[in-house]
Amino acid sequence: MRHVRKVSFPAIAVLALAIGLSGSASATPADVGRPDSGPTVLSSPALLDDGTAVDSAADGKRLAEYWTPERMAAALPPHVPDPTTALRAGKAPGPDGEPSAVAPLETPASAAKGSGTPEGPTAEPRIPQSSKTGRVFYRDPIRGTSHACTASMVNSGSRQLVLTAGHCVHTGPVNGRPGAFMTHWTYVPGFRSGQRPYGVFWAKRMTTFASWASHGDVGRDVAFVVTELVNGRKLGDVTGGWGIAFNQPKSMNYMLNGYPSNHGGGNVQQYCGIVVSAQHPSDPSRIYVACAWAEGASGSPFLAAFNQQTLMGYANGVQTQWGCCQYAISPYFDNGVMQLYRSVADVT
Repeated sequence: MRHVRKVSFPAIAVLALAIGLSGSASATPADVGRPDSGPTVLSSPALLDDGTAVDSAADGKRLAEYWTPERMAAALPPHVPDPTTALRAGKAPGPDGEPSAVAPLETPASAAKGSGTPEGPTAEPRIPQSSKTGRVFYRDPIRGTSHACTASMVNSGSRQLVLTAGHCVHTGPVNGRPGAFMTHWTYVPGFRSGQRPYGVFWAKRMTTFASWASHGDVGRDVAFVVTELVNGRKLGDVTGGWGIAFNQPKSMNYMLNGYPSNHGGGNVQQYCGIVVSAQHPSDPSRIYVACAWAEGASGSPFLAAFNQQTLMGYANGVQTQWGCCQYAISPYFDNGVMQLYRSVADVT
């Protein structure tokens, strides 16, 4: 069994300075603690189109067979919140608790490095494709359509947790009416032009903020998905996982990693960076970076302290919108996001 090493205090001080994460340095998933009072979360077992729960190997096999290469290729970009009408929390981004971070989960030697495609003003050429980021395919039960997003595995007590945008998990309100959780939700780590190098992992439980699901709050457009074991193996033991950080400075250096449809057609993993975040000029509840990624990149992690040699980094944001194909936008990862993470970190 792979364990996440807890760093001693003297080493922590050096690590925190070296990776640029303020305050407390990387901890084990257990160190983040249990959920306490905070924003209301909404959770559901993974569902098929007919409303039945995905709770058996037979259901998983059915999902894997459903997502044929043809259906994956035909999947549409996700429906994203309309920036002109979406609800905004109005809270300025910034820490509302102590800075904290969970260390990355080491990438297994068996997860061979592929080749990603860099993009951005300072991106280095030929950064290897990461096994920790993949493409998500799902059905929208309200509109009856199939879609694709980006998601990534983040370290947790369960080693089964995936981070993505809330609108890649729940429709949010549709035409003023209550929405629903997505169905047929399937994650393909390291996806590349229809190839499934690390297999297919289907959802077991999906969780997002109630304020996103009920009111379309773009400052809470974040979700976590617990994946099912496949052939007795946990996702993190197959692919490794990014670390995850909370309550960090709103101005940080980031590398983005995902599947934007305006670069490679959403079929090839891309990188964008290094880019510096700032408070969004018209929405104080979120941060943005200069990265021209559009549809399909929803759910792409904003990676702090990214090391292109080891392919390690800390998810400290997730792309949820873009602005006129010039920048990518993320909710700020505050105490609320940390509590959302805590609520599912140990769920198996």
